[in-house]
Amino acid sequence: MRFPAIFIVLIACLTGSSPTFGQGLTITRVEEDWELVLGVPFAIQDSPQISTWMSPTDSLEEHHFSADFNHAQRPDFTSGGFQVKAMEGEILMSDRLSDSGDNLIYDNEVVTWTQSMEIIGGSLEFKILNGQSQSWGSFGGQHMKVRFNDSPVTNLNSYSPVKSAEWAGVGFGGNRVESFMLKRLRVYVNGQFHGSYELNLQVQN
Repeated sequence: MRFPAIFIVLIACLTGSSPTFGQGLTITRVEEDWELVLGVPFAIQDSPQISTWMSPTDSLEEHHFSADFNHAQRPDFTSGGFQVKAMEGEILMSDRLSDSGDNLIYDNEVVTWTQSMEIIGGSLEFKILNGQSQSWGSFGGQHMKVRFNDSPVTNLNSYSPVKSAEWAGVGFGGNRVESFMLKRLRVYVNGQFHGSYELNLQVQN
């Protein structure tokens, strides 16, 4: 199976490199590094409210994952903290709430985290890792994981970082965000690390 041509062109354009993935490679894991830079948040209104989406394909119509930051929807609105969700179309299949329900409160705060999507043992998993913020401290980890026990796909070759950046957004309080970016991507092939790529894709508020 050939690595999708659109993915190769994307990485080459964004990084100035021309990686060759060759024949017969299967992408089994992708990791996205995100960065959110706040302006002046407003805790009383849970502002800003950030969301990301990540899919094993280029669509959100079937199995995919979502993360909400500075709010949660389980299925009703919850103030502060963050939530990860496994979705089938618009149907919530499973979710996890963060331990802390605190709001983002510091001016000019920088929030960083990694989103991982992986095929492992026949399942498709999503989790938040290595989160850092002034308001929440270190966040994420194995307990912030959701999964589809029967993976709907056998590889992540149709995953698109461009789509992840397009789908992400500030649902409320865009004027309180200075920058929201998908900074970099790491790709794992057949379970082994294959490459890291600087993307710096700016999310539109």
